Amino acid sequence: MKNIKQHTKRTNITAESIRLTPNQSKVLKEFLIFLVIQLCLLAPVFAQEDEELIGFDFTHSGKGEYEDEKMSSQKYDLRINLPVVTKKKDTYLMHGLELGRSNIKFGNSLAKNAKLNRFYKVAYTFSYMRPIKKNWYLMAGAGPYVYSNFDSGLTSKDIKGTGYLILSKPTGKRDHNELIIGVVYHPSLGFGIPIPLVGFNWRPDERWNINLGFPDFSIEYKPGKNTRIGTNLFINGDEFTLSNKDRIFQVGREHLPDLTKDVKDVEVDKFSYTEYGLGLHVKQKFLKNFQARINTGYSFSREFEFKDEKNKLLTIEPKDKYFVQVGVSFLM
Repeated sequence: MKNIKQHTKRTNITAESIRLTPNQSKVLKEFLIFLVIQLCLLAPVFAQEDEELIGFDFTHSGKGEYEDEKMSSQKYDLRINLPVVTKKKDTYLMHGLELGRSNIKFGNSLAKNAKLNRFYKVAYTFSYMRPIKKNWYLMAGAGPYVYSNFDSGLTSKDIKGTGYLILSKPTGKRDHNELIIGVVYHPSLGFGIPIPLVGFNWRPDERWNINLGFPDFSIEYKPGKNTRIGTNLFINGDEFTLSNKDRIFQVGREHLPDLTKDVKDVEVDKFSYTEYGLGLHVKQKFLKNFQARINTGYSFSREFEFKDEKNKLLTIEPKDKYFVQVGVSFLM
């Protein structure tokens, strides 16, 4: 099933010595927002040379300071992919299931009385993959997506939809390179319309693999048959739904600088956490079909956002900190 392409997702980084201006941060985030596609949507559908049947990741983002609080997060993600071969040559169906949990730690005062610390994810993607004219390959998928604290069980506002349409084409003398274009829609991107996607996968020789463009920018080197090392820009985070409106507890005006009126409690419907960074990773295959990986680095931008149904209530940017991600996959 070599025609099934996959692009892995994720993670975090920081460098406390790097501080960006608001305008620089905005431009950088617009560039890196495309990486959310990698982290939140495409991971269950694409991987690199080998297809992932089952994968598990744990990601820890270290404590970043805000005022007198220390904020951190931990993520657990389990992915299961079930490919189905059809009667048509090089045409496949894919059932992708993703289960996850996020633990967010705010400290003692900001979310003292709110159930904003633990969220659960359930996502299903049905994908269709087939060759089309002039050596292009079509990949399309859609499905429901839920990431909630489930405080009142599953409600209609917890359920969102995702979808993507991607075309890829091998290029170069021996088809070693690959051109990728398409569109992706995901609710956590913050856009009400599909987002364009473009990239170029360059393989100058058998050991180097370089991804350029949007959403992926990474460099990977293969020193041996079963080992890969590399570096990449990445993003970690998502948007979470609160089944019941919950409250942020205010201790002093400094915790709610974006509000125009003086209140002690603010009702929250949604919470999002986003982290941008640069990391170094190592991937090691073992027992023929297994691959272990570790990715670590520093995030240069972290952001927590609290929202009601229509508006942003509060944006917090704690100081940057390290992250580490470990995982294991069973490959086809």
